Amino acid sequence: MFSSPVKATRTARRRGRLAVTALGFVAAASVALAPVASAAPGQTSSSGLTCAGIVTCGPFAASAYPGGPASNTLAAANVAGLVTTGVINTTATAGGASASVANVNAVLSGVSTLTATTVSSQCSVDSNGVVTGSSSIVGGQIALLGGNPVTLATAPAPNSTVSLLDPAVASVVLNRQTVAQDGTLTVDAIYVTLLNAQTITIASSTCGAAVLAVPMMAPAVAVGGGLAAALVVPVLGVAFYRRRQVAAAARA
Repeated sequence: MFSSPVKATRTARRRGRLAVTALGFVAAASVALAPVASAAPGQTSSSGLTCAGIVTCGPFAASAYPGGPASNTLAAANVAGLVTTGVINTTATAGGASASVANVNAVLSGVSTLTATTVSSQCSVDSNGVVTGSSSIVGGQIALLGGNPVTLATAPAPNSTVSLLDPAVASVVLNRQTVAQDGTLTVDAIYVTLLNAQTITIASSTCGAAVLAVPMMAPAVAVGGGLAAALVVPVLGVAFYRRRQVAAAARA
């Protein structure tokens, strides 16, 4: 049955509007399925003092997130012949961790001692999942028998070493920062190694790297571009085919 050019043109317009509507739906669906990542903090923990090697101690006043405790306090710590401290305070939350130790006195050798009024470390996880940390040492010094004391930096750069000690006897790293393969950062305000057989860690904070939470629709989003193309191409093809039919009918 022959259709008039006017009727054919109207039909083409209706189909064109349907095609535009379909394209709009595909575009909207593509936007709605776009992945949205949110940062969920990982685990955090802190402790005032730990020892490993010939003598094992601690962790003293440990805090942890999740699981707790969120904060901890200890009046003093005493590891005979090795290290003593005053008050220890630690915290661990979803956003970070911290540790503070007062009146530190650590024996490095028969002729040297490390002391500090306050030693602290902290780490945090920002909204982008980036982990950072720092350390602070107030009134820190290493006393050497028969020599001038070595003053410790108040805000030491990461992994600062005290080079005036014989590494075979004792070595000291300030603001020691280590990163695990999964991005977890551990900050030790003072890390002492004795005779390559004993370690003392003072004021340690650990922050796990944030985990990116991906919505459940992620698999559909992953192929969203291909899905959109699969829908758009047939719609455009139908519209083009119908327009050619209408043009042919108009010429007949």
